[in-house]
Amino acid sequence: GVGIYDIAGDMWTKLSTTEGLVNDLVSDIHIFGDNLYFATNGGVTFYDPVADTAASFVPHDEIVSGIEIAQTPRGLEHVYIPRVEFGIDPGTEGDHGITIARSKFDAAPDTVRLLPTKDNTMYEADGSLSNGAGEYLFAGTGADAMERRALIHFDIAGNIPPNSRIERVRLKLRMTSGPPNLARISLFPATQDWGESTSQAGGDESQGGAAQTGDATWLNTFYPGATWNTPGGDMGELSVRIPVRDTQSYILSTPKMISDVKEWLGNPSQNFGWIMVGEDSVKVFGSRQSGITADRPELEVVYRQIQVITPVDSDLPGLNVTDILYDSATDLYWLTFATEGIATMDISNRVWNFFTTSNGLPTNQVYAITRVNGVLWVATQNGIARQMAGGNWRGYNSGAGLIADRVRRVYSDDPRRIWLSYISAGGGRVDPDSAE
Repeated sequence: GVGIYDIAGDMWTKLSTTEGLVNDLVSDIHIFGDNLYFATNGGVTFYDPVADTAASFVPHDEIVSGIEIAQTPRGLEHVYIPRVEFGIDPGTEGDHGITIARSKFDAAPDTVRLLPTKDNTMYEADGSLSNGAGEYLFAGTGADAMERRALIHFDIAGNIPPNSRIERVRLKLRMTSGPPNLARISLFPATQDWGESTSQAGGDESQGGAAQTGDATWLNTFYPGATWNTPGGDMGELSVRIPVRDTQSYILSTPKMISDVKEWLGNPSQNFGWIMVGEDSVKVFGSRQSGITADRPELEVVYRQIQVITPVDSDLPGLNVTDILYDSATDLYWLTFATEGIATMDISNRVWNFFTTSNGLPTNQVYAITRVNGVLWVATQNGIARQMAGGNWRGYNSGAGLIADRVRRVYSDDPRRIWLSYISAGGGRVDPDSAE
């Protein structure tokens, strides 16, 4: 757990799982405002010392070794470092990485409910039928042997912050009519853009109406010009298939639908929505123009405003991040690594720069970083090092007066001093101006 020392009273008290700490293995303490954050092997505990309350959460990886909180041009960012050590939780390169949570300290999930931005029905005929302004969507083959397929699109990128983690996707479709037999409907992501115009089918809308300029039809993505490569719509891999029978609401939710939404969030230009295919008799669903609000399609997306940076999807050189520091002047994060030296990370532009022994570091085993009077200092396996004016580093070890070489932490509470904690030789203090 955590020991709390009352300097005036010379007394210790304890904060552990009994008092609300999520886990008693604590690797880091970060102070932000009046509150404290504890990095543990079970996630992060947020502690309000005034109210004496604790709340816990798991930002991405359960085992957290370090925390940095910074006000950036993107908003308030909470950055969590995973603890990856032999015998703890080695994981894989795709499972672990730096987690960046925005806006909320606990990265609690947000929920957005979206109505379609466009929908339509394609009728297997001569390519002249559509129902862009109709109240219904059709999927399946009727007694007239004509197949119908529906199209439906939601604006993902316009309603969910970029880099959010999509956790759940639920599409509600309201079946309004159809024969009482059991049928199946399937969704496939469309691989071409398509249109909804002012076409309006008459009667029960089952026979379609005259396609208008810009409508999707069985042959056209945008009537009367652009065409599908395959009549009936160009489709990707199956997203979901469910049985339907009664006139009621159906909820469609699969991991593949989550993947679709993730793809559309990351690549908005490739968001062409879904094509709904009925494998049996025609089933009828409410469209976005339905006069009954409850009959309209609705897409519920649960997401977290976090970004996970791993060696798989970025130039993060390794999983063993030991410390992190934000530089507001340059909007860069400085990261230290157990075996890879130091790196700067530009989140907005996804640009990395690296510093190793070739840049003057005494070793690539770096444990901590701090800033004193605008100058960066790091703790390493071979003493400490400071960044010089030209960007390279200069090291100081036992040969320069330190009592030991293996320095675990550097910390400054005053512009005139840096505190050192050694791995096996107690503590020390350095004057940052004279390096003595």
